[in-house]
Amino acid sequence: MKRPLLILLYAQILGILLAYYSEIRPWQLCAAASAAVFLIVRSSTGGRRTAILLLAAAAFLAGGLRMSFERGRGTAFLSAREIEAMREGAEGPVLSVSGTVYRSELRDGYTALWVKAESFSGASADARGSVESAAAGPESRDADPALSARGERLLVRLYIDDERAARDLAGRRVELTGTAELPSGVRNPGGFDYARYLRARGVRVMIRVSRFRFAAGGVELHVIHRISLLKGSFFEAVRPYLREDEFPVLTAVLFGEKSYMEDGQLSEYRASGISHVMAVSGLHAGLVYASVSALLRGRKGAGSTVAVLAVLALYAAASDFSVSVLRAASMIALHLASFHLRRRYDLVSAAALCCMAFTLASPYTVFDSGFQLSFAAAYSIGIALPRAELALIRESDERKSDLLYRAGSVALPCLMIQMGMLPLLCYDFLRLSPASLAVNPPAVAAAALELPLGLLAFLVHAAKLASDRAGLGAASLVLRLIFTGLTGSLSLGARFLNVLSRFSAGFARDVPAPPPGLLMLWYCGFFFFFSETRAMLLRRRKDAALISVWAAFIAASALVPYAAGCASAPLPWSYGLAPVCFVDVGQGDCVHVHAGGKDILIDGGGSFYSDVGEGVLKPYLLKNGVTKIDLAFVTHPDLDHMKGLAELSKSFPIEALAYPGVYEGEEFAEIEAAERLPLRAPDRVELGGASFEVLLPGAADVRAADDNANSLVMMLRLDGLSVLLTGDMDFAMEERLLAEGAELRCGALKAAHHGSAYSGSEAFVLEADPGFEAISCGRNNSYGHPAPRVIDLASENDIMYGRTDLMGAVLIVRAESGGFLARNASGSVTWHIRTDRKTESTLSRRSER
Repeated sequence: MKRPLLILLYAQILGILLAYYSEIRPWQLCAAASAAVFLIVRSSTGGRRTAILLLAAAAFLAGGLRMSFERGRGTAFLSAREIEAMREGAEGPVLSVSGTVYRSELRDGYTALWVKAESFSGASADARGSVESAAAGPESRDADPALSARGERLLVRLYIDDERAARDLAGRRVELTGTAELPSGVRNPGGFDYARYLRARGVRVMIRVSRFRFAAGGVELHVIHRISLLKGSFFEAVRPYLREDEFPVLTAVLFGEKSYMEDGQLSEYRASGISHVMAVSGLHAGLVYASVSALLRGRKGAGSTVAVLAVLALYAAASDFSVSVLRAASMIALHLASFHLRRRYDLVSAAALCCMAFTLASPYTVFDSGFQLSFAAAYSIGIALPRAELALIRESDERKSDLLYRAGSVALPCLMIQMGMLPLLCYDFLRLSPASLAVNPPAVAAAALELPLGLLAFLVHAAKLASDRAGLGAASLVLRLIFTGLTGSLSLGARFLNVLSRFSAGFARDVPAPPPGLLMLWYCGFFFFFSETRAMLLRRRKDAALISVWAAFIAASALVPYAAGCASAPLPWSYGLAPVCFVDVGQGDCVHVHAGGKDILIDGGGSFYSDVGEGVLKPYLLKNGVTKIDLAFVTHPDLDHMKGLAELSKSFPIEALAYPGVYEGEEFAEIEAAERLPLRAPDRVELGGASFEVLLPGAADVRAADDNANSLVMMLRLDGLSVLLTGDMDFAMEERLLAEGAELRCGALKAAHHGSAYSGSEAFVLEADPGFEAISCGRNNSYGHPAPRVIDLASENDIMYGRTDLMGAVLIVRAESGGFLARNASGSVTWHIRTDRKTESTLSRRSER
């Protein structure tokens, strides 16, 4: 165990993940750690190995308890009753908050303020009860006194679209009144979890504020305020010298500010595989460190160390305290400390120590993609690169080729970092360009020149502003000339990066996200392959030990994701696909059926304002390993059912398209498909073990004027589960099915027309007698879906229901004990439902993750 900190890190992360993915309680964690300590002490004879294992048990317990505490911790701003009401769709309470802005950024149409609160008022009586005296009486509650909120953080959405004003707010004390909101969790399986992202940054509550209920006061955080203003001034000064597509690249490379970049350009960089040069990371902090060290001519005295750390601290503040920059700065600080303490510096151990500190301070950081990529790059450099360099030296010596050594010395670091980051990049961005391996070395080289030159231009601009204030005209003129000269180099660097991005993006292809098991197996195998442990076992010919290690990796990658609920089978390549998923597409319908390895879509949502196919459906499918649609049904040509499929088909293969037989087919011409199937009752379509029985339209029906009346209505039967798919059918269609004596009894019902008041009659629902009802609609939609009558009818008849507007996607899976389970995408709500309606259905909730 040459690197015991790695053992401690793995133990701590294991505790964090166990506490997050399971219902394990703190006392159970303590019991598990105590049992581990007992076994370690009992089976060992002391020594260093025993001490490391005992510390690992302590790290496991610390990680698990820290995550348990974070998951269970509430917020001072909202009571438990208010949080529950907001999750049920109620409007959040109005809060008045005072605090200090520690970060400000202009977004599309509004300003996002990250506020450290000090006090607030307007909370419910439940929230105030903890600080109010029981004898205070109603008078004190009417007074609504301000409560302490020190340590609480807020994300404020302020509706002003003024860049200068936004820059000026950073570091200021503010008072605001607005409506509280809960950040949205994961909406679809495998999707982005915004609530978890914010929790990693200490934020649990958001507030929506108009400019008329907001007041800014004096500056509290002077350094942050000055840096924010200086950045804004610098951007204004440099922008006229750069082309429209060059300026966003410069702001991103220097400070990670991508708000100026158009969606198309940002997508291009992500597809090219060189987007990491625009996300301030260890590369940027390392370049800043190298530049400062070069200016100090390699001096390593106490004064030089203080200067380096001060510059890194200022750069971290300028980059909004990016976790990657903080990680790199912490590792640089450890490197400098090791020099002064005359201790050997080990990059991997330093990275492990920093990772432990970060995840202990905020355990949700484990799930942050920037954090994961940053440490993957650090471990690739520390573990894989040294072994690869030794192999390069041996090969170049055998071939007696100095050229091979020089070329390999340039290519190897990029190759190792790419190998360490590639699976995560595929998982996060779902795009892969083979050309990225070739363009990364020149891209990194360009960024290595762009960053110091840009920061030098930034300092020259700051000096020019100071000389202007001091009235030093000659100095100001000289600095202006230097600034103009630097902008020419910055323009060339940004242009070169744009060329590389366009070239590499031209080869990019959509790729499915690697399943969690394969991700785990890749990283275990990758780092073990280049590790000293493997080399030692090979030298000692310990073949049995090597086989055991690889077998343990394979077993862990199969069992751990399955136990965590991330895979549907104990196999490394398994995804967590549910047989039936009511996908959250906003105000629209989309049902995904996965059966026998086949993937089927019923409708695909659609919106006037966004590309649902590209922005929602394709990421959802690729995240879950789906690369083609074997069969798509479109129930009728309404925009919120058809448009998403049309958008998806432009870049995603659809083998066959089925539609109501009352249409000729031209209405669905925008949906690209290899085969087209018009359907009428009593047609039946079977695929992969799933059977779709058409109930409407009938064999003799003709097209009605109202497209909703032409909806394709089907009964899905899959593995003993029946789901009645209703499209946008209305009362008249329901009455017709009842009159014809159609078999409507089902285990689950898709609420017709998104829960409209003009569908889902009592007679129809009682005849269907579902154990569960899925209502697919958009949050705060203008149609008022679902209608209160639909909800009341379900409640009165003991029908469990799930709403995509409040809970995200609704998944239905078979339960081992019989019947089936339904749950939302985050797994925070589970409905235990029996197909036998004589057995009472139950609902269970978990704390939000």
